[in-house]
Amino acid sequence: MRTKGAGRLAVTSLKASRKPRLWAALRTCGICAAAALGLLDRLGELLGVGTNPELVSQELWHACAAGRRRAAERLLGAGADPNREPDYAHATALDVATGLGTQRENVVEWLQSIGSRATEDAE
Repeated sequence: MRTKGAGRLAVTSLKASRKPRLWAALRTCGICAAAALGLLDRLGELLGVGTNPELVSQELWHACAAGRRRAAERLLGAGADPNREPDYAHATALDVATGLGTQRENVVEWLQSIGSRATEDAE
């Protein structure tokens, strides 16, 4: 279920499906879920002044892992570091975007265009 905007959940389809608990959960999701699901409006609400730069970088990682380029672009604009490796993974955003089975060419090309590097490139 996608809208014409890449990476956006089809909110109208969710409403039409009459799943109120799911809809409520998506409306109240945190920055991690908003990044991974590509919920740009919610992500914009959560990215305010004083947002932890480490968290923003971590969420860029999640957005790239999920193939959510528009969310990743927004997080980069909010100061995310595309070369940061989360504490729980030895991989950059480019690594997870190119990972086995993800096939996220759009995100991979974008990360490479902004100078992001894979961990093996950094060593």
